[in-house]
Amino acid sequence: MGGGAPVSIQSMTNTPTQDVAATMAQIRALAAAGCDIVRLAVPDMAAARAIGALKAGSPVPLVADIHFDYRLALAAAEQAGFGIEDFGDGSVLVREIPAILELDQLEGAVLELAELLHQNRTRLELDFFDELYHSIACKAAVKGNRFSQREEQQELLDQLAENPQVRNCPHGRPVMIAMSRRELEKMFGRIV
Repeated sequence: MGGGAPVSIQSMTNTPTQDVAATMAQIRALAAAGCDIVRLAVPDMAAARAIGALKAGSPVPLVADIHFDYRLALAAAEQAGFGIEDFGDGSVLVREIPAILELDQLEGAVLELAELLHQNRTRLELDFFDELYHSIACKAAVKGNRFSQREEQQELLDQLAENPQVRNCPHGRPVMIAMSRRELEKMFGRIV
């Protein structure tokens, strides 16, 4: 929050998080009521293992409140595609990475995850993984100096029209805006 940013409304579920059906029903009801962010209690490993299914079906960002045990944060990270094991003495072993990560992005992703664990955070923001994946997607995105064929442009527009939730790039810039012809002509100095 701050500046011109809108206020985000958040709430927390009161179902056992491992009860995916009941928790998903609450998440959807909260979203329908106008909630922008939903928090989930993660008091044990069963709840941590439910995060993946909940995240996949959630219409809004989720925040997991991890209860006092870094192993629960590791289990939640596994739900995002990381295979991580406790290696002892404050170390972790990364055995698997999400398929979306390129090898040159691995070090940064693991260091960022390690920083979260090092801070002994009791809330693992699941959007961290979304931001990581968005950053990767941004690097592969259409660049301003790249020519694309009409078919590719149409495909991108069709994908955008099919997904009404995508309205900003990973950096927060709008990917689509509505302007009248008059506004456009004014912007280019054709009319005063």
